[in-house]
Amino acid sequence: MKNPKIDPLIENWLASKNWKLLPFQQEAWQRYQEGKSGLISVPTGAGKTYAAYLPALAELHSHAEKGLQIFISPP
Repeated sequence: MKNPKIDPLIENWLASKNWKLLPFQQEAWQRYQEGKSGLISVPTGAGKTYAAYLPALAELHSHAEKGLQIFISPP
């Protein structure tokens, strides 16, 4: 599997924290970029949110012409 393309903004943010994507995160990002969907099942605290949320945020960022707004609400 090839490495996913990471938006420079997110790549810089990860680097500023000395974080690297874990293999399952790389796979999730790659699958997202291929237009696939799936279930991420790893223990709490392992990085599911970054695996699922950051690729979508990067896509929005790359297409945002007038800025970006994200709203998160509890279920």
